Amino acid sequence: MILLTGYPKVTDEFERTLDRPSPVERSPSGLVSRDYRPLTRGPDLIASWPLGPAPRQSEPGDVDWQIASEEYVTIQKNRLTLPYAGDVERAPLYLNVRGRVRVTPGATLTVHLRTTHLRAGKPYDVRITLSNDEADDFQTPFVEFAPERPGDYADLGEVYAGYELEAKVTDGNGYLDQGTSVALYSE
Repeated sequence: MILLTGYPKVTDEFERTLDRPSPVERSPSGLVSRDYRPLTRGPDLIASWPLGPAPRQSEPGDVDWQIASEEYVTIQKNRLTLPYAGDVERAPLYLNVRGRVRVTPGATLTVHLRTTHLRAGKPYDVRITLSNDEADDFQTPFVEFAPERPGDYADLGEVYAGYELEAKVTDGNGYLDQGTSVALYSE
């Protein structure tokens, strides 16, 4: 008999993980990694895409993205293949934007996140308006990226999904930190 010492105490969370049935028998596609859904509390972060350096940034440093247009301008646009984004028939997927913003006094910055493969409108796009009076950190509500209603797909072609992040400002300038990102979550 071998006695193991120095290992952490077995907790209920650890026991719950060990008692979980194997996903191999429950995998209708045969791709366990696609069908496996771990038991966690809340949504799981799959990926995030930060804005990165601002356009025309000529040297290293913390240079914010400047928004000066009164019409929507595209800040970031991505197309994803669905195997990367997850199994849309089995797991709901959500997007949101989080980051830091500065707005000149009297100005209003509007950030718009929309999916490009779903019909327009709620719950597939979100707009938030930020002013100089509000805190500099922000987060948008979640929007559906893979809905539970398959008829809501506009033109998916079963290959690509995508999103577009737009912004506009009125009466001044708005600045988005280069660490501001769009994040993809799964349940």
